[in-house]
Amino acid sequence: MLSIEASLLAAHMGLSCLSIILSILLVYVVFRYTPASFATFAVMLKCHALIDLYVAVGSSSSMQRVIPVNWSIIIISYGPCVYVGSTACYVSCTIFFGGQSFFIHSIVASFVFRLLVIRGQTPTARQALALFCAISLPDPLVYSASRCIYYRRVYLKESHSAGGNILIFGFVDVRSFSACIVLVILLLFGWPLFATIIYLRSKILSKLNQNSSSISEKSKNMQRKFVTMLTFQAAVPLVQLYAAVIFSLEFMDIIRNPALELSEHLVSGTKSFLSPLIVFRSIDQYRRKAYLLI
Repeated sequence: MLSIEASLLAAHMGLSCLSIILSILLVYVVFRYTPASFATFAVMLKCHALIDLYVAVGSSSSMQRVIPVNWSIIIISYGPCVYVGSTACYVSCTIFFGGQSFFIHSIVASFVFRLLVIRGQTPTARQALALFCAISLPDPLVYSASRCIYYRRVYLKESHSAGGNILIFGFVDVRSFSACIVLVILLLFGWPLFATIIYLRSKILSKLNQNSSSISEKSKNMQRKFVTMLTFQAAVPLVQLYAAVIFSLEFMDIIRNPALELSEHLVSGTKSFLSPLIVFRSIDQYRRKAYLLI
């Protein structure tokens, strides 16, 4: 009979594989079958799909367990990266957490795009890509650069257990400048973005109501459908609150539980599974093509 920890690892790998399949399917459908009616907005959808795939690959390759110990953080990787080496696991961890930050910034960019459209200032494909890069890239780039700098302060150790290969690494002291940047980006920067999303959503719906007499019913339905889709996608990262609560309780030494530590990454990884499903559920053209391909 499998232990709870082994069951969680199996569930994590299964979820990650499903996330990768769904993300690849969405990437293919968006690039191949996007209707001309929203071809420009598809630039944003393509970026979302690629980010989902990026995060899913990082999650499946690392499959990590995070353990705070005083001012240090120990990370145990159980994923395929252990067969490549310590650097691969560190990079996988960076990809996963950086991708989470990347995703919520991309949703903000998409809301800005929808607001411009409803104002009659529809961006071109190049402008859409520039908008995405301007809003989405700076924060993840700073995060990744800080992780690269902090790599010098990471301790690494390869180990072997009865259950198979694992790799242990961690942060010696999270009070260093580069580590503080990483933690601030992961733990604090996301919340103002949620407030921004709420503001942009209200502006879009308000503008849509104001212009209702000059917009066809078909266009209004499409606008509302996109806003609803983006709202659900924006809510998906909130699953990381679970990981934040568990991490905080362990940091304060209130609880210590290996199963809970493993479940943090599993629950956080559901974003890459849910996000493509939301797109397929929201856009009929993509859903029909996906059914045909399956």
